[in-house]
Formats: sequence, structure tokens, C-alpha cells
Amino acid sequence: MNPTIAAVLFDKDGTIIDFHRTWDHALGEAIRAAATDAAAFEQVASVLHYDLEQGRIAATSPFVAESNDVVEALLGPLVDLDTYRSVLARSSVERVAPAVGLPNLFVDLTARGVRLAVVTNDDEPVARHQIDRLGWGRWFDHIVGCDSGFGAKPEPGMVHGALGLLGVAPANAVIVGDSTHDLVAGRSAGVRTVLVTNGSTPPSGAIDLADHVIESLDELVAALDR
Repeated sequence: MNPTIAAVLFDKDGTIIDFHRTWDHALGEAIRAAATDAAAFEQVASVLHYDLEQGRIAATSPFVAESNDVVEALLGPLVDLDTYRSVLARSSVERVAPAVGLPNLFVDLTARGVRLAVVTNDDEPVARHQIDRLGWGRWFDHIVGCDSGFGAKPEPGMVHGALGLLGVAPANAVIVGDSTHDLVAGRSAGVRTVLVTNGSTPPSGAIDLADHVIESLDELVAALDR
């Protein structure tokens, strides 16, 4: 691996966590439990681009990349937000599933002296519970969420905040993500960017923002060597 790389920042959902296996059922369960009535349930599903027949979140959904406060603002009076939050958190932790190539990648990177952190637009406590459920807590020096005090992607504050905690300069860091929010945040912060597709079609414009494009995380070390 390029010896100048001292830290890798990972997005969470869709990057190190299998998005659909973790969130499709959890979101459906949460909006069913929290919707004020049947009409509100259907409206929430429409707003969040949630396919009720397939029980699947569309790639265009704001739930995919936006921070939780943005998503909750869209739900407005249609749901009981306390119920929505609690059911979503519980169900997503119960169902959390890893992306391909993990945790072997974490073992390899840390053996090379690279420090790791998570930067996610999810809430920090939920991210910590999911990562602990997968047994990955020991690999990450820091987990930064949209509620950690650094803002949310696509603004660069979260990236700067994580690097500050790690004590690593942007020129010596990489961010790995699956959305344009991840890549814009990384570019704005001055770090190298890696787009991982994990078998999905990349979002519009994402490839142009990436220094490297990989299909799965087990290709990351080779990509950074190049």
C-alpha cells in the first residue's frame, strides 16, 4: 500500500454494511409501527421511495445518503418520531449484515499500521451498536455520526473531525463510500476518494468524483497500491 496512507475513513451503510439486508425490513417495520394511519403509512413510503410490494428501499431514496435529521424532517407529522427511531434502531441492529470482504480488510489495514474510522450520516449510537453487533469495535479508533458535533456529509466537517481525532493530515487519508455525499465530503476535505459499488449501479456523477472505483472492499488494498 502507498506508504503515505495513514488513515482510511469508511462510510457505513452501503459501504461496510450491506444496505438492503440491514435496512429494507427495518425501515418497513419502523414506518408501519410509527405511521399515524394507513394513509400516512403510504405517504411515508412514497416520500422515502420505499417499494411496499418488494419491501425494498430505492436507490433514489433520501434514506440512502441523507442524515437522519433531514429524513425525519421529511416525515413531519406523518409518524410518531419516537416510535420510528426506536423501532428502526432495534431492527437495524438485529439485522445488521456485513459487506463483502470484511473483516479481513480491517485486519490487513491495521497490520500495515493504517488507522480506521467510520464517518456516517447515521446517528453515532446506532452505528456503534451495529458495529459492536458485528464484532468490529476493536478495528475502529473512532466512529463519527451526524450527531457527533461535526455536521453531516456532503459537508466536509465530519471528515475533518475524524481526521482531527486520529491526528492524521488530509493528504495522508482516504475516504471510502458508496454515495456522492461521501465523495463530495472527501474531496472538499482534501482526502483521496474511493467509490465502492458493492454490486449496485453507482449514483449519477459518483464515478467522476472518485480517485478509484472498486466493486467490493476486498479490492481496496490493491487499488490503493496502484
